[in-house]
Amino acid sequence: TVPARVIDEKVLSKTDADTLIIDVASKPGGVDFDEAKKRNMNVIWALELPGKTAPETAGRFVSETLDGIIKDIFGI
Repeated sequence: TVPARVIDEKVLSKTDADTLIIDVASKPGGVDFDEAKKRNMNVIWALELPGKTAPETAGRFVSETLDGIIKDIFGI
C-alpha cells in the first residue's frame, strides 16, 4: 500500500484493457488513473482498504514484512 504511483503509463501500456485493477494504496494512490481512463481500463480505488477493514491484521503484516526486510538487508 505504498503511497506512490507504481502502475504508470509504461505498466498500463503492457496491461490488457480488460484487466481489473484494484488500488489499495494510500493517497495519492498507486495507479495513474488518468492514463487508465484513457485506455478504458477498469480501476477501483479501494483507498487504504486493509487498514480500514482489518487494522490490527494489516499492521501485523506490515510489521512482519518490515522485520523480514530488515533481517534480509542487515542480517539481524
